[in-house]
Amino acid sequence: MPDINQLITDWGYAGIFLVVILGDIGLPVPEKTVLAVAGYLVWSGRLQLLPVLLLALVSAVVGDNFGYWLGRRYGRATVECYAHWLLKPGRVVVAESFVSRYGALAVCVARFVGGFRFLAGPLAGSVGLPFRSQLPGVERQHNQLRAARTPGACSAAARRDCCAIGESGRARPSR
Repeated sequence: MPDINQLITDWGYAGIFLVVILGDIGLPVPEKTVLAVAGYLVWSGRLQLLPVLLLALVSAVVGDNFGYWLGRRYGRATVECYAHWLLKPGRVVVAESFVSRYGALAVCVARFVGGFRFLAGPLAGSVGLPFRSQLPGVERQHNQLRAARTPGACSAAARRDCCAIGESGRARPSR
């Protein structure tokens, strides 16, 4: 696995955008880890908070909506193409009937379930749900951004406190 710090150092904000959008499309990339590292880098002053938040939110919403568009455009073939990696064919039928029955609520719930999250958009599109069924995902993205940013800031604060002990073993004043 490539070094996430190096990815963000080399690619900057574009690296954050790329990893988050790929994760929300459904590829197995460490999007939450990248957001936590970005939170740390914001705290340390190497990145700016507003661009990180905007990029993460926009890329997450674009990734979710791209999945919806794929399902809408290519139908069930898209779902089957994605699903064979993680789900048995019978599970896809169950997921499809769940989304058909509960609509936008099912899409919102599926976005919080790890194995089904990547299928929420394509399933919504393939069963013909209207685009507005994707809108609850925006609130989920906002909550995930807050949750992912917090560990980065907390680890930065812990590192600062840990490193505040001088060579003599006595605590020295922090910045």
